[in-house]
Amino acid sequence: TRIFYRFQSLHRLIIGIQYAAVPVMNALFILLIFTSVYATIGTRVFRDKSPEYFADFTTSLFTLIQCLSGDSWASGISRSIFQREETEWSVGIFFVSYYALATVVLLNVVVAVLLGTSCMTRLET
Repeated sequence: TRIFYRFQSLHRLIIGIQYAAVPVMNALFILLIFTSVYATIGTRVFRDKSPEYFADFTTSLFTLIQCLSGDSWASGISRSIFQREETEWSVGIFFVSYYALATVVLLNVVVAVLLGTSCMTRLET
């Protein structure tokens, strides 16, 4: 631990991580609850239409985490479901609302918490 005190910038980084750990975990827990609600809805609505993505809760949760990461959610997952049926608006509303709310709102909360705690540690040191 003495090495952290020798390098002032490294010490600030460690203090910032300590301050940010609990608020970031709280924000990620809220994101997990939000994603679980959407996974439950997705399982109920899309189980028969797309069992490879929404067969059960864990498959739906994994699919939505894949969507949250931006890993081909539009081209691979949502388009394949959208093209199976005659232009259902529920598919578009489901995926776009989840992606918009999860990435734009909830992930920015995590970033705001990180920035807020880094500013607090900068003021304290």
